[in-house]
Amino acid sequence: MTEAYYKPNEIWQKWSENQVKWLIPYLPLLRGGSYPRDPKETGFYDTPIGKRQIKAKASFITASEIASELDFRLCQCREDGLFLEMVYSQPEDIYFVMQHISSALNVDVNTVERNVHTALRYVCGKNRKRRSYHQFRNHKRREG
Repeated sequence: MTEAYYKPNEIWQKWSENQVKWLIPYLPLLRGGSYPRDPKETGFYDTPIGKRQIKAKASFITASEIASELDFRLCQCREDGLFLEMVYSQPEDIYFVMQHISSALNVDVNTVERNVHTALRYVCGKNRKRRSYHQFRNHKRREG
């Protein structure tokens, strides 16, 4: 199975659940101004012929903007955003981390899983949510 890769413009257009899950492990790299490399890159670099292209902004700005937007959205979720970041920062150990959080807080694993999933839904979407996370969470509970 090939690893997923999302270009910055794809992320800005959607902010889907899969994209956010993919971004979280790369948050330290993004905060530092670097964007993850495409795993399909071969390393071959062909010198361009003709005029040089001038980019509108420095290369590190896009990565920093994505990191700051994701950080803002995670902070809106308070502790659930922190748990979301903890859970998906090591995607191979999702259930272990949830179990660890639940035992540390003395709550059911299902509660942690539900809160992490609610935070993920709040963080996703092209635009920021108009209501607070608390309002979003209470509205979702009334629906389900």
